[in-house]
Amino acid sequence: MKTPLALGFWDSWFKTFQEAPADRRKQYGDAWATAHMTDGTKIVEQIASDLMITVADIMDAIQSRQPKTHYRCGGAAKYFWWPLSNLPVGMRDAVLVKMAYPHPPDALDTEQGRAMVAKSIAHPEAP
Repeated sequence: MKTPLALGFWDSWFKTFQEAPADRRKQYGDAWATAHMTDGTKIVEQIASDLMITVADIMDAIQSRQPKTHYRCGGAAKYFWWPLSNLPVGMRDAVLVKMAYPHPPDALDTEQGRAMVAKSIAHPEAP
C-alpha cells in the first residue's frame, strides 16, 4: 500500500547502510547498496496500491452482515503474496532471496556467502 512506511522503506534502509561501520559496508560495496536502494524504490512505487483499496475493504467488513474471513487488499496481495504463501517454504524463500538480491552483493558472491544463502533457503531446522 502507498503509505509513508512503504514508500520510505528504501530511504531508511540506505541510511542504515550508510551508518554501518566502514568495514561492514565494504563487504557489500557502496555501488551495490545504491543500486539496490534505487531498484527497490522503483519496485515499491510500481506495485504499491492506493490505500483507499484497504479502506474500502475495511468498510465492507464493517458493514457486511457476513464479512469475509480474509481480505486481500491490492494487486500485490492477490497476485503475489497470496500465491507465494502457498508455495513450499524452500521454493518461496528462493523466490524472495532472488527478489531481494537480483545482483548479489560482494559479500554473498563468494563461496561462503552462497553457502549461507543456500542454508537459509534449505531451512535445515524445519520439520
